Amino acid sequence: MSKAKKEKAMVIIPNTLWEMSAELKAITDKIIENGGEVTEAIMEEMAVWQIAIEEKAERVAWYAQRESGTIEYYKAVENAARARRKAVEGSIESLKKYIKNCMVASGTTQIKKTDGLFTISLCNGRQSARIENAELLPMDLVETTVVSKPRTKEILQILKDGVEVSGATLETGEKYITIRSGGKKTDG
Repeated sequence: MSKAKKEKAMVIIPNTLWEMSAELKAITDKIIENGGEVTEAIMEEMAVWQIAIEEKAERVAWYAQRESGTIEYYKAVENAARARRKAVEGSIESLKKYIKNCMVASGTTQIKKTDGLFTISLCNGRQSARIENAELLPMDLVETTVVSKPRTKEILQILKDGVEVSGATLETGEKYITIRSGGKKTDG
């Protein structure tokens, strides 16, 4: 018994959940190699690893939940940055329009900075075709596109009912976890 306690004390818990799972799998393989015989030492070792995996998974899940709050913060920062960028873009467009209006009013077509850093030129507008009524255009000037979109919800239900649909199969997605804490649920 004292020898088992010494062995138990020498168990080194790896850092990652992946490594812990590999250790638990190795113990399972050891049981299979022994013809399914489970000794008390193996049971204790499995219990230690199972507890370690559960504790590590709890810490990882806690960290993931904490990081969810960080995501919300970054979304708010992104929205604020996007709004600020749009405001600056609008300001730049207003300044350009102001310069253009002043140049048109004064009859000026070009302003050159004496040190050569920039030149402002008043240019004629670009020509473009404005389509007033696409239905009146000749067919050789119209590109026709047909969009086919599968009704996936209906196809899924038909496949779930066991009916074959040519061109579609029923598949199960990758496994995922759900973390619940304080009534808040996150999927991952």
